[in-house]
Amino acid sequence: MKSKIHIFITGLPGVGKTTFIINLANELKDLSMAGFYTAEIREGGIRKGFEVFLNALGLAQSKADVLLIDEIGKMECHSSRFRQLISSLLDADKPLIATISLRSEGFISEIKRRPDVRVLELTTANRESLVTEVANSVRSLMESKI
Repeated sequence: MKSKIHIFITGLPGVGKTTFIINLANELKDLSMAGFYTAEIREGGIRKGFEVFLNALGLAQSKADVLLIDEIGKMECHSSRFRQLISSLLDADKPLIATISLRSEGFISEIKRRPDVRVLELTTANRESLVTEVANSVRSLMESKI
């Protein structure tokens, strides 16, 4: 059986979780990736919605090496389709790197308790080094599957 591990990045709001996912995608650009990240749409300083970037279509059937998702948060977990998608990705045999809400309840808490999930906290002190650490972990995982 192939070893797998999923890496979830948590941290306080505004610490840079979306930036982390973008930087990680750039660091791993030689691997095939699928997933998405969101950016806030603001008008007059008020959040009006989110834009979605990367390829989120067909994520569960993706042939990509690595899956990236920003973010698994309270709002997203209200969607049963989203919860089903995340569950299927966690059961797939490829690494899922995602940002996840710091507060743990319900589905988010279940994810964090899984034995194949490693949760790392992003802080202002480790923002730069954590990208390299996670990229190295992903590369090691990919090499162990060869």
